[in-house]
Amino acid sequence: MRIRSYRARTGLIMASGSLLALGCATACSSSSSSSSGGSADIPTVTIGLTGQDAIFADVVLAEQQGFFKQAKVNVELIDQEASATTNGAAGRVDLVGSGTPSALPAAANGRQTAVVYEYISGNGDSGLVVPANSSYKSVMDLSGKRVVTKGAGSGSYGAAKTWSNYIVAHGGKPLVLVPVESTGSMDAETISGQVQAGAGSLTQYTGPLSQGKLKLLVSPSSALAYSVFPKSMVGNSYWGLKSEIQKNKVGITRALLAIRKADQYINSHTVAQVSKVLEASAYLKGLDAADISAGVQADKPFYAQSLGFISTQAWTTTLSVYKNFGLTVNLGSPALTYGSIVNMSYLKSPSS
Repeated sequence: MRIRSYRARTGLIMASGSLLALGCATACSSSSSSSSGGSADIPTVTIGLTGQDAIFADVVLAEQQGFFKQAKVNVELIDQEASATTNGAAGRVDLVGSGTPSALPAAANGRQTAVVYEYISGNGDSGLVVPANSSYKSVMDLSGKRVVTKGAGSGSYGAAKTWSNYIVAHGGKPLVLVPVESTGSMDAETISGQVQAGAGSLTQYTGPLSQGKLKLLVSPSSALAYSVFPKSMVGNSYWGLKSEIQKNKVGITRALLAIRKADQYINSHTVAQVSKVLEASAYLKGLDAADISAGVQADKPFYAQSLGFISTQAWTTTLSVYKNFGLTVNLGSPALTYGSIVNMSYLKSPSS
């Protein structure tokens, strides 16, 4: 769910080939074509992504390394920005890659959704940055201050809300959260001093951090962040409408196994090696090499540490953490229990 201002370029990638169709992906994102597309032997799976970001390293790398092709599945990666979650809940794409909180409202409101793969373990959105000339040294220095985030329900908003609760629990005042729509706005408001800090993944602030306009206050991979956001929580996941996933069971299973292979590659290779592969991707064409490298560096501690598998305990931990996220859903809803919304069966060997 983390993208920079260049995300305005929208596109579609055929992961088994090299097709790049620029322009609006609305017509391309129909799940009716994804479920029935391709031949009987080579199913097609559409995955709506929330922007061009190294956080999606596994699906991009699976395309670049030919893992989808080896698994005998066509995968279309579609940059749908903020509309990806809406499209997923409506069944317009087979899967959505986003912060896990985005999967919950639809399920709680009666839509039958399923979380099928964890691609970010822990909360990479838990970082805090401040202007370069800021005198703040710790999270407690932000007591009562303005902090910019993405919109309510996003990972950065939830992280900021949790940090606010942390500050209050330690004797401070709650943060004043300032939600905005774009990452560019988050950068601008933090650099200009309209807010005292920005919350979210370091990939959102790659440029300003490297240019010395912002500095890091709390790293998402720091001991403090891990004490508030356990490594075992399900940060980001691939999820979709149960009916669409079931209709395309063979395709989904093959795609997830290829994604798992990509995550194994990522976890066993260096930042430089992974970045080099991603640099050749048409999907990430809007990012330069420095942005990709910085994104991989920031997210590598979080890339699918469980290789996609979500345990009952991990889901329980996740819902517990989300109680501090300020979500407008009933986390105690039966629709959000592990047995109702998490489905790990697609990580088994695909049927023919």
